[in-house]
Amino acid sequence: MKAILLAAGLGTRLLPITEKIPKCLVEINGVSMLEFWLRKLNIKSLSPVVVNTHHFAQEVNNKINEINLTERVEIFHEKKLLGTAGTLRAIAEPKSETEILVVHCDNYSEIDIEEFLRAHRNRNEKCSISMAVFETSNVQMSGMVNVDEDNIVRDFIEKPLYSDLTQANAAIYAFDPRAVKEICEKFSNAEDIARDILPHFVGRIQAYRFEGFHMDMGILENLKTIKDIFQETK
Repeated sequence: MKAILLAAGLGTRLLPITEKIPKCLVEINGVSMLEFWLRKLNIKSLSPVVVNTHHFAQEVNNKINEINLTERVEIFHEKKLLGTAGTLRAIAEPKSETEILVVHCDNYSEIDIEEFLRAHRNRNEKCSISMAVFETSNVQMSGMVNVDEDNIVRDFIEKPLYSDLTQANAAIYAFDPRAVKEICEKFSNAEDIARDILPHFVGRIQAYRFEGFHMDMGILENLKTIKDIFQETK
């Protein structure tokens, strides 16, 4: 399986921190988010791991070399940001049987990737996408997911003012070859995976619920929360 680590964002919500470094090089407990995820994705079943770059691209390239997983890491530079869906289409090989894992570098997560991929392999046969979901009470900051008794996604509600739902989209996805082909053929103008693609796959997405901490570190308030939590456990 090929992995895509989305790391090219401008990080405007983290200003002024991101005036000097890209968002993916922001550190938590002394480890950049880029290194955090490259270590997490350093498993045999994932190769290559493709990192997209744009903002401070050379600094990201240098960090990848320092982490020393370069034989398994490929860099996909975007002169112009393509959006998450555009990056997926550009890196995908719709005529191959390759599956694709997509991870957002700006999420701090305790998900076990190998367990997620195992669940993806054992998913309901009518599902061509697996989505990681986590429990949250902060519905106004989350894309809430309605899941049926078979753990199949039936609806998305993006950042509702109020909701009885408790499971949220963790923005970690596995796409099988059927989904990759359909995305490349039918969604050539899509920009965002969650907004423009996933709603069309409702009923064909398997939800994988995982335990443990998960939070978007892409805003200053969340970054402080994560740092406070994990400095306490250092």
